[in-house]
Amino acid sequence: MLKKATRLYFFIAIIVAISAVTFWRISVNMSANKANSLNAVQSNEKVPKAEQLNLEEENGYIKCTIQRAVLWVEKDYLNDDEIKEMADRIDKGINKAEEYIGIKLDEQYTIDNKIHYYIKDGNFRSYAEAEKGIAHLSHAKDKLSPYIHEAIHIIAKDWYATWLHEGLAVHLNDRLEGWPSYPNFGTDVDELSRNYINGEFDNILKLVGDNTFISGFGSEKERMAFYILSGSFVRFLDNNLGTDQLMKIYAAEDPIAEIQSATGKSMEEWKKMWIDGLLK
Repeated sequence: MLKKATRLYFFIAIIVAISAVTFWRISVNMSANKANSLNAVQSNEKVPKAEQLNLEEENGYIKCTIQRAVLWVEKDYLNDDEIKEMADRIDKGINKAEEYIGIKLDEQYTIDNKIHYYIKDGNFRSYAEAEKGIAHLSHAKDKLSPYIHEAIHIIAKDWYATWLHEGLAVHLNDRLEGWPSYPNFGTDVDELSRNYINGEFDNILKLVGDNTFISGFGSEKERMAFYILSGSFVRFLDNNLGTDQLMKIYAAEDPIAEIQSATGKSMEEWKKMWIDGLLK
């Protein structure tokens, strides 16, 4: 009788032990699942996912509407994460550009006070239609697209001298940390400008600081030299005169007269100081 009771107690003890282990495992799994769910929620709150963007397909493009712009991305060109990254950069870039130059996007020349970016595949030169608030961008897949450069053309739309128009866009694409893009692709414009002050590009150098409106160039090499030299000279003026004064010169019908009146020095004097500094 005693032996039977002992065996019974032994089996009961085993069953209790097994039940306890099973309950412990279930509790651990439930806790882990709860923790994972909580982490997932917290992660979603802190880091918005690309699929949370409002992406719509329309007329062969993926349309992405953000605070400061509308992105029209050629279908099958960028994936959702690439669109998200570009959207974030464009929003921040427009805000930084407005703050830096002290000019707001003109609602009269935009749709819903947003810049519309058409982002397409293909080896073409990016450009802006400032009077429509539209920018056409290439090389986004390679992260070489000048989204800030073209935004500057749209925001600072009132200009008279081509070197200021292009020079400001080149300068601020670098200063406001846009993607490396044409014409210097991230290389310092002063460093590159030294290569053009050698006599070969004197015909281009004399256009920098002039009031001339330039409609075209004899070659792509000349265009690139003009953009780089203009960006370097605008950076020099920004650093020495301040952005407010630079933008007054930028918007003046006669930039040469404006810089003389504002500083007491001629454009040629400022240009000589810039070149002398490059050659030191």
